[in-house]
Amino acid sequence: MLGIFYTDERSKEVFKNLEKDHEVELIERFDEVVTMYDKLLLPMSGINEFGEVKMKGEMVKVPEEFWNHCSLDCTIFTGKECNYLLRLPFKVVNLSNNENFMIHNARLTAEGVLFLLIDNTSLGLKDISVDLLGFGNCGREIYHLLKALDVQVRVIRRQVEHESSEFMSYLTWQQLKCHDVIINTSITNWMNESWMLNWENPPLIINIVSDLHLSESVIHRLGGRVVNAGPLPSIIAHKSAAMILTKALCEEMNHGE
Repeated sequence: MLGIFYTDERSKEVFKNLEKDHEVELIERFDEVVTMYDKLLLPMSGINEFGEVKMKGEMVKVPEEFWNHCSLDCTIFTGKECNYLLRLPFKVVNLSNNENFMIHNARLTAEGVLFLLIDNTSLGLKDISVDLLGFGNCGREIYHLLKALDVQVRVIRRQVEHESSEFMSYLTWQQLKCHDVIINTSITNWMNESWMLNWENPPLIINIVSDLHLSESVIHRLGGRVVNAGPLPSIIAHKSAAMILTKALCEEMNHGE
């Protein structure tokens, strides 16, 4: 039996995708669990060090006794590992290591960023300048999508071997005037307060990294704006995101058999 934590609309769609051909159960409340599971799908955001998961927008503690409903050979699927999870006596599969899942998820993220860009600015795309922080899976997809739409974009990375006006290190970038919009995909915060104090025109900051906490009070005081995007695939396109997750989950389950 596969148990799916009901975290958002994406997880509910994954349940719908699987229920015809698999033994699957949607876990909405931990105090009502009576089933024995040999597989679990946790939120893509994982579980924190306090044993809490985000379900329907709220942090919920997973009772210790819940894990007694997992068989000894239970496999836990998630998008993020942590020490709490690794201390459990179960196999953990991190779907973030699935290349196809990450690429397709990044494409949906890029489309979500485009929506936020349009929704939070008053200029046409060709009139906006963007600083893109980070160039991982999501950063690359955002870059290619914006360039295809003729958006002026600079890519900021930790290190760049051959710098140009379009690709540069964060140290070089911090010496320059920032663009109208900053899209952050980096887990490292390159936007410190001393740098913010040099703003000529406070930017709109779209942050897609949930674990990165910006100094929002300082940003607002200086006239900037912050949009914390959250898990864009499940927010913007939960059915498409669910299909991508379903395929990755089935691939990993079949691989493990």
